[in-house]
Amino acid sequence: MLWTSRCLLSRVSIGKSASRKRSIFSLAEAYSRDCSWKPCLLHHSDIERILPWGFIDQSNIFELVMPSLARQLSSKANKREEAEKTKLRTASTNTTLSDPATRSDRIDSLKSWMQDETCNSRAGGECFLLAGTCHAEFTEGARLAYKHIADLWSSGSPLELDHMQSVAAPGLAELMCQVHSTCREKHGVQPRLVLSPNQPILASVIKVEMEEGRAHKPGQLFDRWDRDDFWAQLLLGAAGPEAQLMHSIESKQQSVLTGSDPHAHLPHRLVAHMLFLVEEKYEYKHVAGSPAESNSAALRGCSSFDEHSIINDFRMQCHVWEFETDIGVSFNSGEHIKLQWRVRNINNALKPRTGHVLKSDGLVERRLGRWVY
Repeated sequence: MLWTSRCLLSRVSIGKSASRKRSIFSLAEAYSRDCSWKPCLLHHSDIERILPWGFIDQSNIFELVMPSLARQLSSKANKREEAEKTKLRTASTNTTLSDPATRSDRIDSLKSWMQDETCNSRAGGECFLLAGTCHAEFTEGARLAYKHIADLWSSGSPLELDHMQSVAAPGLAELMCQVHSTCREKHGVQPRLVLSPNQPILASVIKVEMEEGRAHKPGQLFDRWDRDDFWAQLLLGAAGPEAQLMHSIESKQQSVLTGSDPHAHLPHRLVAHMLFLVEEKYEYKHVAGSPAESNSAALRGCSSFDEHSIINDFRMQCHVWEFETDIGVSFNSGEHIKLQWRVRNINNALKPRTGHVLKSDGLVERRLGRWVY
């Protein structure tokens, strides 16, 4: 598969098994790397409890992660159920988002929206084309990435930070390792995500943006610059503003003549927001050698565990993942950069360092020149 040779899966080696002690993932540590937290979704104290798969309770996904899409789905559902409008309005007033009927209705509406409306709309098609890939190729690769990270999470062994940094941005990789480690070392349980064999993963690209700056990856200078970009920028700066202006003009003229990326002279990245709808269940099993009493207490304790963290039966769950990769031309070699996709955020739990948005495309709602969901 084409995506495999250029994506995060190409850099993964599952053979490593050594484990290392890690300190608690802190707000200050996250901000100093490449991201910060979103307190409305994930508080720094939450790292001490057993978090659900995707970090965010499913009861908050619609209203806090994708509110614009939630309003759109609710509006369309009301139109389809006009005969029962009064009854639905009363129900929505007297129930909460965690109400099973309300959640089931929203999942059904979301499934219909993904199957019917997104099949003809292709967010970010032009951006994917400039990057040398296509919508279908990326979507298939994203499904494989979801399965692969679920397998790593459920392998029964501690997560390796080096492993995770080959598939995720450093800040997200650190968070995933710490959440996984908290389950195993503090609560004595091994999390396990099981995907239904009867329902394929539904995936839709709902937003694509082109941002200035390189993708987040290990080994960057000041957590921002790749080494070749840093030295190229340093030499270009020493040449003076005239050289920078000429470099920019030549790149833009070349893009007009060839139809290539007009921002190739800038370090920039492609960010794709992928909506997953997955039939899955989330389980825990005791880690060998840990006290069973502690495990049971951890699973019963309301302060460290909630009803959304464990799913005994298969259930449709929705998640929003952000993937990013460098695109354009390497300043050092002058060659086109090969795509190496990494996950930089899951369910908006983190607030990654972002750059100026050069291009934005989406499916849900446009505000002030940018697409939102």
